[in-house]
Amino acid sequence: MAMKILKNIMFCAILLFGCKASWCQQITFADTLVGYYPGENYSGAIEELSDSGFFFCIQTAPVGLGAPSYLVYRINKYGDTTWSKSYLNTANIYRFAKYNDTSFIVPGRWFFNTTDPKIQYALVNLQGDTLWVKKTGTTLSVATVFKAVKGLNHEFLILGNYAYDYGYLKIDSNGNELWHKYNNMYWGVNDAALDFDGGFVTCGGDDAAKPYVFVRLDSNGNELWHRNYGHNPCIGNCYFAALCVAQTSDSNYLFGVMGNGVQLYKIRRSNGGKIWSKDYFNWNWNGTNVYHQINGIVNLGNDTFVCTTEKFYMAIDENGDTLWTKPYPFNSTSINNFIVKKTSDNGLIFFGYFGRPPTQGSVVCYFKTDINGNIQTTGILDVISPSGNLEVYPNPATDKLYINAGTMINEKKLVFSLTDLQGRSVLNGQYEASTPIDVSALPGGIYIATLKGKEKEVRGKVIIQR
Repeated sequence: MAMKILKNIMFCAILLFGCKASWCQQITFADTLVGYYPGENYSGAIEELSDSGFFFCIQTAPVGLGAPSYLVYRINKYGDTTWSKSYLNTANIYRFAKYNDTSFIVPGRWFFNTTDPKIQYALVNLQGDTLWVKKTGTTLSVATVFKAVKGLNHEFLILGNYAYDYGYLKIDSNGNELWHKYNNMYWGVNDAALDFDGGFVTCGGDDAAKPYVFVRLDSNGNELWHRNYGHNPCIGNCYFAALCVAQTSDSNYLFGVMGNGVQLYKIRRSNGGKIWSKDYFNWNWNGTNVYHQINGIVNLGNDTFVCTTEKFYMAIDENGDTLWTKPYPFNSTSINNFIVKKTSDNGLIFFGYFGRPPTQGSVVCYFKTDINGNIQTTGILDVISPSGNLEVYPNPATDKLYINAGTMINEKKLVFSLTDLQGRSVLNGQYEASTPIDVSALPGGIYIATLKGKEKEVRGKVIIQR
């Protein structure tokens, strides 16, 4: 009997191992959020949570709302939205950093205070609650805060283009300023990687002659070296810069840049010297300021990296040789600021946005693949009209709901209605652009929103969360 039980246990173990190693398919997904105007640069960030879900943010001006807003979303491991929250009248808020499993450092300017133009940063929890907001003592005439990067001992480096003031700001775990430094980069500091000694290796943009800037800092913010590379053939005020950085296994650094092609630079850590640079897809410059770029790099280990570009995402080895390229699972030719990170289940998560005509707003997109960039979808998602449904936001909603009427906006009489899944009407009335719909009195659940005009009717699913 004991031998039989042992055999059964071994058989079950083999099944479980086989499931993990082969025939259990990895979770992948692709989805969009429509009707938004993401920020011009570095429009958002995404981080994995301990439950294998994700927390992401975007700076945006939703269609129908004039003021910029900051939106945070939580999705589960299947890509379904479980919670969202918007902060109206905020500006210049881009990429956050993970503080711990339940909170995030969110850097910005005018965070919850549109009358105080100082560099600010907040600690925000998974419910979107602000635990604290702190700011520098300097009032700046022009400032864009790009990103927060986690250092040692819960210290954070906040990067940006702070005009005539500083470009590096380091804070401790309680948000207290440790030091700040002027970066001497005309276009600001775009990304940073924690160096082996507790310092940082950073990148950004400078002048038109040599626009790609790579800088190594010690833990106190002192420059160990500063290097400019590249050549910009465009005329006028062009934004060509280094956008992202990742460590390599041989203790050097890999940088992705914005230029006339899809380019990577490998830079020596010791002195900033160039080891190699490669152009993977060159668009011939025709005299117009058209930018092409690598926005994100992630080190997968085993001397392999995945990079995001405007046309595709690709894997390369440490010598820059291409291992594979994949098209994005969205039907669009205008791709902006896609970032990529490795997930705990040995997959990849991508996040960015696609442009559309101004009256329609941009489309925020995110998708998850296996480690080889593969995704199981039913087809290419159409980002012009992802499902032919009504665009409503935020979704889930708690108290206010907004509608993007899209091409129906010019119709004189549009009627809005909300019904439950049993077909019972719970709200209805005349649609008015930019006017929120009060859903605070409705119980939590799933509803069907309908916008009806003279010749057209569109519907969409809305989740009311309590």
